[in-house]
Amino acid sequence: MEVTLVLGAFFLFSVSPALAERIKDFQVDLKVHPDGLLQVVETINYDFEGAQRHGIFRRIPVQCSRAGHPYNLILNFHSITDQFNQARPYTSRYLAGVENVQIGDARKLVTGKQVYKISYDVRKAINFFGSTPEVYWNCVGSEWPCPIDHVKVSLQAPDGMDCTKLKNTSFIGYFGSGSHASAKAKTDAIVFTGAALHPGQDLSIVVD
Repeated sequence: MEVTLVLGAFFLFSVSPALAERIKDFQVDLKVHPDGLLQVVETINYDFEGAQRHGIFRRIPVQCSRAGHPYNLILNFHSITDQFNQARPYTSRYLAGVENVQIGDARKLVTGKQVYKISYDVRKAINFFGSTPEVYWNCVGSEWPCPIDHVKVSLQAPDGMDCTKLKNTSFIGYFGSGSHASAKAKTDAIVFTGAALHPGQDLSIVVD
Protein backbone atom coordinates (compact mmCIF):
# COMPACT_ATOMS: atom_id res chain seq x y z
CA MET A 1 0.00 0.00 0.00
CA GLU A 2 2.83 2.42 0.80
CA VAL A 3 4.41 1.93 -2.64
CA THR A 4 1.07 2.55 -4.33
CA LEU A 5 0.56 5.80 -2.43
CA VAL A 6 4.04 7.08 -3.27
CA LEU A 7 3.63 6.20 -6.95
CA GLY A 8 0.26 7.92 -7.05
CA ALA A 9 1.64 11.08 -5.48
CA PHE A 10 4.47 11.27 -8.00
CA PHE A 11 2.04 10.66 -10.84
CA LEU A 12 -0.24 13.50 -9.79
CA PHE A 13 2.67 15.88 -9.30
CA SER A 14 4.50 15.10 -12.52
CA VAL A 15 1.70 14.73 -15.07
CA SER A 16 -0.81 17.41 -14.03
CA PRO A 17 0.46 20.11 -16.38
CA ALA A 18 -0.18 23.80 -16.48
CA LEU A 19 -2.04 24.78 -19.63
CA ALA A 20 1.17 26.03 -21.23
CA GLU A 21 2.95 22.67 -20.98
CA ARG A 22 3.15 20.78 -24.27
CA ILE A 23 5.12 18.30 -26.32
CA LYS A 24 6.72 20.27 -29.13
CA ASP A 25 7.75 17.21 -31.12
CA PHE A 26 7.25 13.46 -30.72
CA GLN A 27 9.40 11.34 -33.01
CA VAL A 28 9.19 7.55 -33.18
CA ASP A 29 11.69 5.41 -35.08
CA LEU A 30 10.59 1.81 -35.59
CA LYS A 31 12.70 -1.01 -37.01
CA VAL A 32 11.26 -4.45 -37.75
CA HIS A 33 13.79 -7.29 -37.56
CA PRO A 34 13.50 -10.60 -39.44
CA ASP A 35 12.93 -12.52 -36.20
CA GLY A 36 9.86 -10.40 -35.37
CA LEU A 37 11.57 -8.07 -32.89
CA LEU A 38 10.32 -4.47 -33.01
CA GLN A 39 12.97 -1.92 -32.11
CA VAL A 40 11.58 1.40 -30.84
CA VAL A 41 13.30 4.73 -30.24
CA GLU A 42 11.10 7.61 -29.06
CA THR A 43 12.45 11.16 -28.94
CA ILE A 44 10.13 13.43 -26.98
CA ASN A 45 10.72 17.19 -26.93
CA TYR A 46 8.74 18.28 -23.88
CA ASP A 47 8.32 21.94 -22.92
CA PHE A 48 7.45 22.51 -19.26
CA GLU A 49 7.43 26.27 -19.85
CA GLY A 50 7.82 27.86 -16.41
CA ALA A 51 6.55 24.85 -14.46
CA GLN A 52 8.94 22.83 -12.31
CA ARG A 53 8.54 19.06 -12.42
CA HIS A 54 10.53 15.98 -11.53
CA GLY A 55 10.02 14.53 -15.00
CA ILE A 56 7.40 12.73 -17.07
CA PHE A 57 5.46 9.50 -17.18
CA ARG A 58 5.40 7.32 -20.31
CA ARG A 59 2.60 4.75 -20.22
CA ILE A 60 2.80 1.91 -22.76
CA PRO A 61 -0.14 -0.53 -23.04
CA VAL A 62 1.18 -4.09 -23.20
CA GLN A 63 -2.00 -6.14 -22.79
CA CYS A 64 -3.37 -7.18 -26.20
CA SER A 65 -5.76 -9.68 -27.74
CA ARG A 66 -5.27 -11.79 -30.85
CA ALA A 67 -8.07 -13.99 -32.23
CA GLY A 68 -9.85 -13.60 -28.90
CA HIS A 69 -6.85 -14.71 -26.86
CA PRO A 70 -5.25 -12.21 -24.45
CA TYR A 71 -1.47 -11.87 -24.28
CA ASN A 72 1.14 -9.38 -23.13
CA LEU A 73 3.83 -7.68 -25.18
CA ILE A 74 7.34 -8.16 -23.80
CA LEU A 75 9.27 -4.90 -23.39
CA ASN A 76 13.01 -4.64 -22.86
CA PHE A 77 14.27 -1.12 -22.09
CA HIS A 78 17.79 -0.28 -23.20
CA SER A 79 18.21 3.34 -22.17
CA ILE A 80 16.52 6.66 -21.48
CA THR A 81 18.69 9.70 -22.13
CA ASP A 82 18.60 13.42 -22.87
CA GLN A 83 19.63 15.04 -26.17
CA PHE A 84 23.30 14.69 -25.20
CA ASN A 85 22.92 10.93 -24.58
CA GLN A 86 23.29 11.49 -20.84
CA ALA A 87 21.31 8.89 -18.91
CA ARG A 88 18.09 9.94 -17.23
CA PRO A 89 16.98 8.00 -14.15
CA TYR A 90 13.84 5.94 -14.55
CA THR A 91 11.82 3.14 -13.06
CA SER A 92 9.29 0.88 -14.76
CA ARG A 93 6.29 -0.84 -13.17
CA TYR A 94 3.59 -3.04 -14.71
CA LEU A 95 0.09 -2.20 -13.57
CA ALA A 96 -3.27 -3.27 -15.03
CA GLY A 97 -1.99 -4.09 -18.50
CA VAL A 98 0.19 -1.00 -18.80
CA GLU A 99 3.94 -0.51 -18.41
CA ASN A 100 4.32 2.69 -16.39
CA VAL A 101 7.71 4.31 -16.98
CA GLN A 102 8.55 7.05 -14.48
CA ILE A 103 11.34 9.23 -15.89
CA GLY A 104 13.06 11.74 -13.65
CA ASP A 105 14.82 12.25 -10.35
CA ALA A 106 12.61 12.65 -7.28
CA ARG A 107 15.35 14.83 -5.74
CA LYS A 108 15.69 17.17 -8.72
CA LEU A 109 13.34 19.54 -10.53
CA VAL A 110 13.47 20.37 -14.24
CA THR A 111 11.82 23.17 -16.21
CA GLY A 112 11.69 24.61 -19.70
CA LYS A 113 12.52 22.49 -22.75
CA GLN A 114 13.63 18.92 -22.04
CA VAL A 115 14.41 15.99 -24.34
CA TYR A 116 13.61 12.38 -23.40
CA LYS A 117 14.99 9.67 -25.69
CA ILE A 118 13.51 6.25 -24.86
CA SER A 119 15.00 3.13 -26.45
CA TYR A 120 13.39 -0.30 -26.08
CA ASP A 121 12.60 -3.55 -27.90
CA VAL A 122 9.23 -5.27 -28.13
CA ARG A 123 8.50 -8.97 -28.54
CA LYS A 124 5.11 -10.26 -29.77
CA ALA A 125 4.40 -6.95 -31.53
CA ILE A 126 4.07 -8.54 -34.97
CA ASN A 127 0.72 -10.12 -35.88
CA PHE A 128 0.51 -12.96 -38.40
CA PHE A 129 -2.56 -13.55 -40.55
CA GLY A 130 -1.70 -16.74 -42.37
CA SER A 131 1.83 -16.13 -43.63
CA THR A 132 1.41 -12.34 -43.80
CA PRO A 133 3.02 -10.32 -40.99
CA GLU A 134 1.35 -7.12 -39.79
CA VAL A 135 2.73 -4.31 -37.64
CA TYR A 136 0.04 -2.54 -35.61
CA TRP A 137 1.52 -0.02 -33.20
CA ASN A 138 0.09 2.74 -31.01
CA CYS A 139 2.97 5.13 -31.53
CA VAL A 140 2.17 7.97 -29.14
CA GLY A 141 -0.20 6.64 -26.51
CA SER A 142 -3.45 8.30 -25.48
CA GLU A 143 -2.45 9.04 -21.88
CA TRP A 144 -0.60 12.33 -22.42
CA PRO A 145 -2.31 15.15 -20.45
CA CYS A 146 -0.94 17.89 -22.73
CA PRO A 147 -1.17 18.80 -26.44
CA ILE A 148 1.37 17.52 -28.96
CA ASP A 149 2.36 19.95 -31.69
CA HIS A 150 3.97 17.53 -34.14
CA VAL A 151 4.37 13.76 -34.52
CA LYS A 152 6.62 11.88 -36.93
CA VAL A 153 6.78 8.08 -37.13
CA SER A 154 9.32 6.31 -39.34
CA LEU A 155 9.05 2.54 -39.87
CA GLN A 156 11.87 0.51 -41.43
CA ALA A 157 11.17 -3.01 -42.65
CA PRO A 158 13.77 -5.79 -42.46
CA ASP A 159 16.83 -5.20 -44.62
CA GLY A 160 16.24 -5.86 -48.31
CA MET A 161 12.48 -5.30 -48.17
CA ASP A 162 11.04 -2.51 -50.37
CA CYS A 163 8.69 -0.41 -48.24
CA THR A 164 6.93 1.03 -51.29
CA LYS A 165 5.43 -2.43 -51.87
CA LEU A 166 3.89 -2.65 -48.41
CA LYS A 167 0.33 -1.65 -47.58
CA ASN A 168 -0.09 0.94 -44.86
CA THR A 169 -2.72 2.95 -43.09
CA SER A 170 -2.96 4.98 -39.89
CA PHE A 171 -5.44 6.39 -37.41
CA ILE A 172 -5.02 9.73 -35.67
CA GLY A 173 -7.23 11.28 -33.00
CA TYR A 174 -9.32 9.87 -30.17
CA PHE A 175 -10.05 6.16 -29.82
CA GLY A 176 -12.16 4.97 -32.74
CA SER A 177 -11.22 7.87 -35.00
CA GLY A 178 -11.34 7.27 -38.77
CA SER A 179 -8.95 10.14 -39.54
CA HIS A 180 -5.57 9.34 -41.03
CA ALA A 181 -2.09 10.79 -40.69
CA SER A 182 -0.09 11.81 -43.73
CA ALA A 183 2.02 8.94 -45.08
CA LYS A 184 4.88 8.71 -47.54
CA ALA A 185 6.50 5.42 -48.53
CA LYS A 186 10.14 5.33 -49.61
CA THR A 187 12.24 2.32 -50.50
CA ASP A 188 13.83 2.12 -47.06
CA ALA A 189 11.03 3.45 -44.81
CA ILE A 190 7.43 4.59 -44.45
CA VAL A 191 7.02 7.97 -42.76
CA PHE A 192 3.80 9.09 -41.05
CA THR A 193 3.24 12.65 -39.81
CA GLY A 194 0.55 14.40 -37.83
CA ALA A 195 0.06 17.70 -36.03
CA ALA A 196 -1.96 19.40 -33.32
CA LEU A 197 -2.93 16.37 -31.22
CA HIS A 198 -5.10 17.18 -28.24
CA PRO A 199 -4.66 15.53 -24.82
CA GLY A 200 -5.89 11.93 -25.05
CA GLN A 201 -5.33 11.59 -28.79
CA ASP A 202 -3.02 9.01 -30.37
CA LEU A 203 -1.43 8.06 -33.70
CA SER A 204 -1.55 4.36 -34.60
CA ILE A 205 -0.09 2.73 -37.71
CA VAL A 206 -0.80 -0.50 -39.59
CA VAL A 207 1.75 -1.89 -42.07
CA ASP A 208 1.61 -5.27 -43.84
